[in-house]
Amino acid sequence: MSGSFQVKFRDGETLVISDIIEFEEKQQDEIEATAGDYTKIQLRQFNQDGKDLSYLTDEQKKIVLRTKKLTVDGKTADQLWGQKIVSVSVHSNERILERLGSDELSVIISIIDRIINTDFVIKAQFKGYPALTYTLMKSDDPEKFKFAVSFKRKNKGHYTLQIVTLTFKNSPHNKMTTRLIQDANLLNRMEDFKRKLKDAVNKEIKDNGNKN
Repeated sequence: MSGSFQVKFRDGETLVISDIIEFEEKQQDEIEATAGDYTKIQLRQFNQDGKDLSYLTDEQKKIVLRTKKLTVDGKTADQLWGQKIVSVSVHSNERILERLGSDELSVIISIIDRIINTDFVIKAQFKGYPALTYTLMKSDDPEKFKFAVSFKRKNKGHYTLQIVTLTFKNSPHNKMTTRLIQDANLLNRMEDFKRKLKDAVNKEIKDNGNKN
């Protein structure tokens, strides 16, 4: 088992995975396989919901909840936000605006309060970053709020938490995002087109320079 290892993306770029859990060999193989199927840009930008790990062990789930508790324990939602212990990603801000109709501070504070009370880990995802994203919820929440969060080591024994995205019961869904996620071939074609376009522009610049 390992908590840190290197993966190589489809275009040859490498990344060191370093997370709060120790990975089993099968989990490491899954992450390496996902990296090999995509570029880092594809996973981070086009495939924003990431790729699910097929499982987490009970012990790994306990570690995630312990880390969350360690991160938020003894502080209010306002303090966690004000001290930048909990932050919101750009993508999460978009989803909050889309699904709750607001990204005002009061709404963000209420979301942090809900995260403090989460007690169940649904899954882990690899999104092309060094740390995995974990989906948390409160087991008896009638509104079924689910929060995708990631942890970043601040210093020994201390972490910060970033809210990556959220969903809840009957929340609207972004169909375009879903379609892009499901169509890996489309992602590859888009990436190839961008690369060819860049090469064509560079060639034109070079040719014009030679003429001058």
